[in-house]
Amino acid sequence: MMLTKRQFEVLEFLAEKICEDGVCPSIEEIMAYRGTKSKGNVHWFLERLRDRGFITWKFGTARSIRILKLPPPLAEKYQVEPVASDLFIAATNLLLELETTSLTRYPHRETLQKYVSELRDVLKPRMVA
Repeated sequence: MMLTKRQFEVLEFLAEKICEDGVCPSIEEIMAYRGTKSKGNVHWFLERLRDRGFITWKFGTARSIRILKLPPPLAEKYQVEPVASDLFIAATNLLLELETTSLTRYPHRETLQKYVSELRDVLKPRMVA
């Protein structure tokens, strides 16, 4: 699916920031990059990228954007490990949910924490400039 020039620029900005900082940019950082004062404008771009299968995120969680794939020009510049997007989205959302949930009430929390750690290692964005 083709991206507009601005969608491509936002996706490239996400990839650059993840490579530089190790975390995705905040909405405010994307607003500053785009030169807009509207969070709605940024959300619109992010929703289009999500609808086209390029990114995902956990609603209501800061800095939870994950890149699922990059178009060829960006894929050559930033290496992203290919993943099965539906499985990746489900696993990423599960990981984010588990990380924000208190595991103290679970009787086998040590085992669950071990699996969460392993899942985190597999799913963390592996972006190399």
